Amino acid sequence: MLKWVKHFFSNMFGKNTEIYQKPLNTLSVIFVIAFDIFLFYNILSGYNYQKDFVVSPYEKYSCINYFYDQKNDLLNSIYYYYPNDTFLKVDSDGNTKTVNYNGDICNTLYGKISDIQTSQEYIDFKNTSDKYQSEISVLESKKYDYESQYRDFLEESKAGIYDDNSRLSDIDKENARLNYNNIKNNILNLSQEKKDLENTFLQSNPLLWDIHNFITDNKENFLKNYDKEIFWYPVKIAFFQAILLLPLFLISLFFYSFFLKRHNKIFTILFSNLTFITGIFVFILFLKVIYFIIPKKLFASFIALLKQLSLWFLWNYILVVIWVFIFWFIIYLSQKSIEKYELIKKEQLALQMKQNKAKVQKDRFEKKLCGECWVKLLPDSIYCQECWAHQYDECIHCHHLIPKVFGYCNKCWEKK
Repeated sequence: MLKWVKHFFSNMFGKNTEIYQKPLNTLSVIFVIAFDIFLFYNILSGYNYQKDFVVSPYEKYSCINYFYDQKNDLLNSIYYYYPNDTFLKVDSDGNTKTVNYNGDICNTLYGKISDIQTSQEYIDFKNTSDKYQSEISVLESKKYDYESQYRDFLEESKAGIYDDNSRLSDIDKENARLNYNNIKNNILNLSQEKKDLENTFLQSNPLLWDIHNFITDNKENFLKNYDKEIFWYPVKIAFFQAILLLPLFLISLFFYSFFLKRHNKIFTILFSNLTFITGIFVFILFLKVIYFIIPKKLFASFIALLKQLSLWFLWNYILVVIWVFIFWFIIYLSQKSIEKYELIKKEQLALQMKQNKAKVQKDRFEKKLCGECWVKLLPDSIYCQECWAHQYDECIHCHHLIPKVFGYCNKCWEKK
């Protein structure tokens, strides 16, 4: 396994050139893995950081909830509204400034809400409503406590405990139902009074009607712009991420090719890994852009059509086919890397055998032995007197006889 990892990192992206013949040692593989981890973390951090350059639609259209609420919910939204339409941002000079992302519609809406919250009529309404809610909360607590004790009373009765002095529950069994119904009716009455108060305020307050009409008049255009912003938001993020990734990918690819041609093994491996890791993020970014170029609404419409035609199972078939191709591609890459490793291993074994054979033949030549049958040769013999094997080759340049173990002519110094 370790040998496979060595060859994998040694031959990543590279053809079987001479700088890849010798694999990395164990320590070098560890450093390369550490280098890859550092690169991945660093690029991932920058990849995520690029999102901060794009204003989120939820910040830019922070009043979106008001355009989804009905009129009866509007009062509750105003009740819990806190001004949050401004954000702090640090500029290039390091100065902090207030930036408004909400646009004219949200600014106008927040201004109208602030006018209501500061009006005396709303303050009186809110105080009365809070008083009702406080009384309801107290009664709800009593009701819950009464229900809990009544359950305990029933459990004690099932257990055969009938003596009031022996019971843990504190229930007046003679008036239990009457007391419970009184608490329940009081809660209903207070809730109805609170609801009537709200309805009266809703019907009579001109500022609230002004907000309602303002939302109604601007709702269609506002939601249309919001949906458009939601759709293009991922594409804008992808653009800023591409500004980071594409130059880094192209530069690393250039230096990888540069050092590969100059047979600089260490720099070739480092830049090949940088190219590979950056390429992963580029590929993910490419898929993301393709996904948003083909509108998501198209997929939604297709799925809705399948449901309408009762053909939803076809979507499962499509997913199965997609996963088949994904895993086919993964297994294909894995298989190709293993085959490449096996090929390199065979080539290295053949080279080692060739080198060993040349070494053995050289030893035989130095000991004046026949290269074929190992018999001791007679002095100045061209042929073996035992097997008649020729011991020399003729130089094609100067026709000088060269021992077979030599790779060059020892007279003209040309290669055989």
